[in-house]
Amino acid sequence: KPKDEEGPPPLISSHESVVEQSGNGQHSDRQVQYNRGSGNNLDLRYGLVNLAAFLAQAQVESIINDSCDETHHDKVDGVFPTSNSCGQYGLSYQDMSCPSSEQRYQCPVNDQMATVATHSGKYANSLYEFRPHFYCGASQKKTGSFDPISLMSMKGSFANRAGRTDVKRCCFWGRGAIMTKGTCMLGKLNFFLGAGAPNGRSTLYPDIDFCSGNICSKVDANPTLVWDIGLFEWTERIQAYNDGYFDYKKALIDFVDGDFTDGRFINTVSRIVTLGSANADGEVVNAGAKWSSFNKLLSYLDLKASNKVYRWEGPERTSDGGTTWHSLECVVVGAGKA
Repeated sequence: KPKDEEGPPPLISSHESVVEQSGNGQHSDRQVQYNRGSGNNLDLRYGLVNLAAFLAQAQVESIINDSCDETHHDKVDGVFPTSNSCGQYGLSYQDMSCPSSEQRYQCPVNDQMATVATHSGKYANSLYEFRPHFYCGASQKKTGSFDPISLMSMKGSFANRAGRTDVKRCCFWGRGAIMTKGTCMLGKLNFFLGAGAPNGRSTLYPDIDFCSGNICSKVDANPTLVWDIGLFEWTERIQAYNDGYFDYKKALIDFVDGDFTDGRFINTVSRIVTLGSANADGEVVNAGAKWSSFNKLLSYLDLKASNKVYRWEGPERTSDGGTTWHSLECVVVGAGKA
């Protein structure tokens, strides 16, 4: 963020907004974990690694291409099925539903829904520019595929990895920084941050129905929307993930205490983000890129240096209810600020 711009950095601004708004429901403890311990024993290395894990996912999923809508990545027999909008890597996004205790949050699946991805980004690789945008519609008409070699769309019946050959009810593809997808997570977004809040409760995006499919067209008017979506899912699903096989918070602590060497940590996180669970079947085709991004971020932070102390100096509330923003500082003992 340029120094001459006023206000907090977009990511931090988004975090504060998401915490405040999502706390209006039953999740008042939702926040990105910045530290471990308290007082003189405060250790921010855990929080920095947590943030690096989020940014590594976002870098590959959206930042590198400046995208808000999910696009084609999953090839079947060398081509991209048009029905990838229903789900990639064997997933069915419309069937990614909430558990029975959270059904009230879930987006309804409407047979008449129809929308087209509107913000698929500015791709560094020009071949990406030619990949057709995801879309969904009310018809069960058979859909074809796209050949990334010839750059031609082909008609006919062609199934995605889950066997879908149409795009009916397939409006729940990924949006935001880490491609939040499925009827449950998009429904929670709508309940806590969007137009689906009950009883007229105020929200961050009262005019956006996150269940309608018309989401990323709002990015230009809402510059932090991509971050808000990603941070919401990170705090709601990833950071709190514990299926008995993989406990995210414990794995984070073990990774830091183990001198940042266990590559299984970020690879498992990538699997949870992309496939929905730590032990899901399927391949995370961009896992290597996420691993590389994560390790670059760790090298920039230089967390292994024993002569550095990390402390967070903000935000803090002012007496009038506003927020004074400070920065995260890296202090080198005996040498001033780094």
